[in-house]
Amino acid sequence: MDVKIPFTFISGHLIVIPITLNDEEHKFILDTGIGVTVISRRVAEHFKLNPDSSFSGKRMSGQEVSIQLASMKSVGVGPIKKSDVTVGIFDMSSFPPELGEISGILSPGFLEEVVFTVNYQTNEILLRDDSFIIEDSGTTISHIDLKKEGPSLSIYIDAIIPSERLVKLEVDSGSRILILNSAFMEELNIGKEEPDTKIFRGTDESGYNFTRYLSTLDGKISISKAEEIFQVKPKVMFQDIVYDGLLGTEFLKNYNVTYDLLHKKMGFSAFKP
Repeated sequence: MDVKIPFTFISGHLIVIPITLNDEEHKFILDTGIGVTVISRRVAEHFKLNPDSSFSGKRMSGQEVSIQLASMKSVGVGPIKKSDVTVGIFDMSSFPPELGEISGILSPGFLEEVVFTVNYQTNEILLRDDSFIIEDSGTTISHIDLKKEGPSLSIYIDAIIPSERLVKLEVDSGSRILILNSAFMEELNIGKEEPDTKIFRGTDESGYNFTRYLSTLDGKISISKAEEIFQVKPKVMFQDIVYDGLLGTEFLKNYNVTYDLLHKKMGFSAFKP
Protein backbone atom coordinates (compact mmCIF):
# COMPACT_ATOMS: atom_id res chain seq x y z
CA MET A 1 0.00 0.00 0.00
CA ASP A 2 1.52 3.28 -1.15
CA VAL A 3 -1.16 5.96 -1.07
CA LYS A 4 -0.52 9.69 -1.32
CA ILE A 5 -2.80 12.12 0.47
CA PRO A 6 -2.21 15.80 -0.36
CA PHE A 7 -2.20 18.26 2.50
CA THR A 8 -2.29 22.02 2.89
CA PHE A 9 -1.00 24.31 5.60
CA ILE A 10 -3.17 26.55 7.70
CA SER A 11 -1.85 29.22 10.07
CA GLY A 12 1.50 28.61 8.38
CA HIS A 13 2.33 25.30 10.06
CA LEU A 14 -0.76 23.17 10.77
CA ILE A 15 -1.19 20.19 8.40
CA VAL A 16 -4.74 19.87 7.05
CA ILE A 17 -5.86 16.61 5.42
CA PRO A 18 -9.20 15.26 4.18
CA ILE A 19 -10.75 12.47 6.24
CA THR A 20 -14.17 10.86 6.37
CA LEU A 21 -16.52 10.71 9.34
CA ASN A 22 -19.34 8.24 8.74
CA ASP A 23 -18.47 8.51 5.01
CA GLU A 24 -18.77 12.32 5.03
CA GLU A 25 -15.62 14.22 4.02
CA HIS A 26 -14.23 16.68 6.56
CA LYS A 27 -11.06 18.71 7.03
CA PHE A 28 -8.88 17.66 9.95
CA ILE A 29 -5.55 18.83 11.32
CA LEU A 30 -2.95 16.05 11.60
CA ASP A 31 -1.23 16.86 14.88
CA THR A 32 1.39 14.50 16.30
CA GLY A 33 1.11 16.25 19.66
CA ILE A 34 -2.66 16.05 20.21
CA GLY A 35 -2.71 12.71 22.05
CA VAL A 36 -6.41 11.98 21.50
CA THR A 37 -8.30 12.40 18.21
CA VAL A 38 -10.91 15.10 18.78
CA ILE A 39 -13.90 16.45 16.88
CA SER A 40 -15.52 19.83 17.30
CA ARG A 41 -18.66 20.17 19.38
CA ARG A 42 -20.42 21.36 16.21
CA VAL A 43 -19.58 18.11 14.43
CA ALA A 44 -20.58 16.04 17.46
CA GLU A 45 -23.99 17.70 17.42
CA HIS A 46 -24.26 17.13 13.66
CA PHE A 47 -23.78 13.38 14.15
CA LYS A 48 -25.87 13.37 17.34
CA LEU A 49 -23.03 11.81 19.35
CA ASN A 50 -23.70 11.19 22.99
CA PRO A 51 -20.67 11.17 25.32
CA ASP A 52 -20.27 7.84 27.07
CA SER A 53 -17.12 8.50 29.15
CA SER A 54 -14.40 11.07 29.78
CA PHE A 55 -10.61 11.30 29.76
CA SER A 56 -8.36 13.46 31.92
CA GLY A 57 -4.81 14.42 31.09
CA LYS A 58 -2.28 17.13 31.80
CA ARG A 59 -1.35 20.03 29.56
CA MET A 60 2.34 20.84 29.11
CA SER A 61 2.03 23.48 31.85
CA GLY A 62 0.80 20.84 34.29
CA GLN A 63 -2.86 21.70 34.81
CA GLU A 64 -5.32 18.86 34.39
CA VAL A 65 -7.95 19.02 31.67
CA SER A 66 -10.84 16.67 30.96
CA ILE A 67 -12.71 15.99 27.73
CA GLN A 68 -15.84 14.01 27.01
CA LEU A 69 -15.42 10.87 24.89
CA ALA A 70 -17.81 9.35 22.37
CA SER A 71 -17.72 6.61 19.74
CA MET A 72 -17.70 7.61 16.07
CA LYS A 73 -19.23 4.94 13.83
CA SER A 74 -16.42 5.22 11.26
CA VAL A 75 -13.33 7.33 10.59
CA GLY A 76 -11.35 7.07 7.37
CA VAL A 77 -8.00 8.37 6.12
CA GLY A 78 -7.41 7.39 2.51
CA PRO A 79 -7.89 3.60 2.32
CA ILE A 80 -7.71 3.22 6.11
CA LYS A 81 -11.16 2.99 7.66
CA LYS A 82 -11.84 2.15 11.29
CA SER A 83 -15.11 1.48 13.06
CA ASP A 84 -16.24 2.57 16.51
CA VAL A 85 -13.39 5.05 16.97
CA THR A 86 -13.11 6.77 20.34
CA VAL A 87 -12.98 10.54 19.86
CA GLY A 88 -12.91 13.47 22.23
CA ILE A 89 -15.44 16.27 21.91
CA PHE A 90 -13.67 19.61 21.93
CA ASP A 91 -15.06 23.13 21.88
CA MET A 92 -13.32 24.85 18.96
CA SER A 93 -15.47 27.99 18.98
CA SER A 94 -12.60 30.08 20.36
CA PHE A 95 -10.19 29.02 17.62
CA PRO A 96 -8.99 31.67 15.10
CA PRO A 97 -11.33 32.33 12.12
CA GLU A 98 -8.98 30.58 9.67
CA LEU A 99 -9.74 27.32 11.49
CA GLY A 100 -13.47 27.71 10.98
CA GLU A 101 -13.67 24.87 8.43
CA ILE A 102 -11.71 22.44 10.60
CA SER A 103 -13.88 19.62 11.98
CA GLY A 104 -11.32 18.06 14.28
CA ILE A 105 -7.74 17.05 15.00
CA LEU A 106 -6.32 13.62 14.15
CA SER A 107 -3.98 11.94 16.63
CA PRO A 108 -1.03 9.88 15.32
CA GLY A 109 -2.56 6.99 17.24
CA PHE A 110 -5.08 6.56 14.43
CA LEU A 111 -2.16 5.67 12.13
CA GLU A 112 -0.30 3.53 14.66
CA GLU A 113 -0.56 0.32 12.61
CA VAL A 114 0.83 1.79 9.37
CA VAL A 115 4.05 3.51 8.34
CA PHE A 116 3.40 7.04 7.16
CA THR A 117 5.63 9.78 5.81
CA VAL A 118 4.98 13.49 6.02
CA ASN A 119 6.60 14.75 2.81
CA TYR A 120 7.19 18.43 3.48
CA GLN A 121 8.74 18.81 0.02
CA THR A 122 5.63 17.84 -1.94
CA ASN A 123 2.97 18.49 0.75
CA GLU A 124 1.80 14.89 0.78
CA ILE A 125 1.20 12.20 3.38
CA LEU A 126 2.42 8.82 2.13
CA LEU A 127 0.65 5.86 3.71
CA ARG A 128 2.50 2.57 3.62
CA ASP A 129 1.92 -0.89 5.02
CA ASP A 130 3.80 -2.20 8.05
CA SER A 131 7.21 -2.20 6.32
CA PHE A 132 9.80 0.45 7.16
CA ILE A 133 11.59 1.27 3.91
CA ILE A 134 15.07 2.29 5.02
CA GLU A 135 16.25 3.62 1.67
CA ASP A 136 13.26 5.95 1.47
CA SER A 137 13.24 6.94 5.11
CA GLY A 138 16.77 8.38 5.38
CA THR A 139 18.36 8.38 8.82
CA THR A 140 16.54 5.91 11.05
CA ILE A 141 15.90 6.78 14.68
CA SER A 142 15.24 3.58 16.62
CA HIS A 143 14.95 5.03 20.11
CA ILE A 144 11.71 7.00 20.14
CA ASP A 145 9.41 6.60 23.12
CA LEU A 146 5.64 6.27 23.01
CA LYS A 147 3.52 7.24 25.98
CA LYS A 148 0.09 5.63 26.02
CA GLU A 149 -2.59 6.55 28.50
CA GLY A 150 -6.14 5.43 27.76
CA PRO A 151 -6.98 6.65 24.23
CA SER A 152 -4.00 9.04 24.22
CA LEU A 153 -0.67 8.47 22.42
CA SER A 154 2.34 10.81 22.53
CA ILE A 155 5.70 10.57 20.72
CA TYR A 156 9.02 11.51 22.36
CA ILE A 157 12.50 11.71 20.88
CA ASP A 158 15.91 12.39 22.43
CA ALA A 159 17.68 15.55 21.30
CA ILE A 160 20.81 17.56 22.10
CA ILE A 161 20.52 21.28 22.87
CA PRO A 162 23.46 23.74 22.47
CA SER A 163 24.59 23.25 26.08
CA GLU A 164 25.19 19.57 25.12
CA ARG A 165 22.40 18.51 27.45
CA LEU A 166 20.35 15.46 26.43
CA VAL A 167 16.65 16.31 26.50
CA LYS A 168 13.49 14.37 25.72
CA LEU A 169 11.15 16.30 23.43
CA GLU A 170 7.60 15.57 22.41
CA VAL A 171 7.29 15.45 18.61
CA ASP A 172 4.57 18.04 18.06
CA SER A 173 3.63 19.04 14.52
CA GLY A 174 0.92 21.22 16.07
CA SER A 175 3.56 23.54 17.51
CA ARG A 176 5.28 25.98 15.16
CA ILE A 177 8.60 26.43 16.96
CA LEU A 178 10.75 24.67 19.53
CA ILE A 179 9.43 24.95 23.11
CA LEU A 180 11.75 24.33 26.06
CA ASN A 181 11.34 24.31 29.81
CA SER A 182 12.35 27.71 31.18
CA ALA A 183 14.68 25.86 33.59
CA PHE A 184 17.15 25.60 30.67
CA MET A 185 17.37 29.36 30.03
CA GLU A 186 20.37 30.05 32.26
CA GLU A 187 22.56 27.27 30.88
CA LEU A 188 21.65 28.35 27.35
CA ASN A 189 22.67 31.94 28.16
CA ILE A 190 19.20 33.34 27.57
CA GLY A 191 18.41 36.20 29.95
CA LYS A 192 14.80 37.00 30.77
CA GLU A 193 15.51 40.74 30.73
CA GLU A 194 17.78 40.87 27.65
CA PRO A 195 16.71 43.15 24.77
CA ASP A 196 16.55 40.18 22.37
CA THR A 197 14.17 38.25 24.64
CA LYS A 198 10.49 38.94 24.04
CA ILE A 199 8.08 38.33 26.91
CA PHE A 200 4.48 37.20 26.44
CA ARG A 201 2.00 37.01 29.30
CA GLY A 202 -1.56 35.82 29.01
CA THR A 203 -4.24 33.33 29.93
CA ASP A 204 -4.89 30.18 27.92
CA GLU A 205 -8.28 28.64 27.18
CA SER A 206 -8.18 26.62 30.41
CA GLY A 207 -7.71 29.74 32.54
CA TYR A 208 -4.01 29.14 33.21
CA ASN A 209 -1.88 32.30 33.49
CA PHE A 210 1.39 31.88 31.57
CA THR A 211 4.62 33.73 30.95
CA ARG A 212 6.60 32.85 27.84
CA TYR A 213 10.01 34.01 26.67
CA LEU A 214 10.83 34.04 22.94
CA SER A 215 14.46 34.04 21.84
CA THR A 216 16.93 32.42 19.43
CA LEU A 217 19.37 29.72 20.45
CA ASP A 218 23.04 30.30 19.69
CA GLY A 219 24.05 26.95 18.22
CA LYS A 220 22.01 24.03 17.00
CA ILE A 221 19.54 21.47 18.20
CA SER A 222 20.06 17.95 16.88
CA ILE A 223 18.66 14.45 17.27
CA SER A 224 20.58 12.28 19.70
CA LYS A 225 22.74 9.62 17.98
CA ALA A 226 21.88 11.23 14.64
CA GLU A 227 23.44 14.66 14.87
CA GLU A 228 23.30 15.05 11.10
CA ILE A 229 19.61 15.79 11.69
CA PHE A 230 19.68 19.31 13.10
CA GLN A 231 18.47 22.90 13.00
CA VAL A 232 20.83 25.85 13.39
CA LYS A 233 19.89 28.83 15.58
CA PRO A 234 16.28 27.81 16.08
CA LYS A 235 13.70 30.14 17.52
CA VAL A 236 12.62 28.89 20.91
CA MET A 237 9.81 29.62 23.33
CA PHE A 238 10.67 29.08 26.99
CA GLN A 239 7.88 28.33 29.45
CA ASP A 240 7.41 26.59 32.80
CA ILE A 241 6.28 23.12 31.67
CA VAL A 242 6.23 19.64 33.18
CA TYR A 243 8.70 18.08 30.73
CA ASP A 244 11.78 19.10 28.74
CA GLY A 245 10.07 20.49 25.67
CA LEU A 246 8.41 20.06 22.30
CA LEU A 247 9.93 19.70 18.83
CA GLY A 248 7.82 21.72 16.41
CA THR A 249 7.24 22.13 12.70
CA GLU A 250 10.11 24.59 12.15
CA PHE A 251 12.44 21.65 12.81
CA LEU A 252 10.39 18.88 11.21
CA LYS A 253 9.69 20.67 7.91
CA ASN A 254 13.39 20.58 6.95
CA TYR A 255 13.06 16.85 6.29
CA ASN A 256 10.61 14.29 5.03
CA VAL A 257 9.63 12.60 8.27
CA THR A 258 8.58 8.94 8.48
CA TYR A 259 6.72 7.50 11.47
CA ASP A 260 6.71 3.78 12.27
CA LEU A 261 4.96 3.86 15.62
CA LEU A 262 4.35 0.13 15.78
CA HIS A 263 8.11 -0.48 15.89
CA LYS A 264 8.96 2.79 17.70
CA LYS A 265 11.00 4.20 14.82
CA MET A 266 11.22 7.47 12.93
CA GLY A 267 13.07 8.40 9.77
CA PHE A 268 14.40 11.78 8.60
CA SER A 269 15.34 12.10 4.94
CA ALA A 270 16.72 15.06 3.01
CA PHE A 271 14.69 16.55 0.18
CA LYS A 272 15.32 15.09 -3.25
CA PRO A 273 16.44 17.37 -6.09
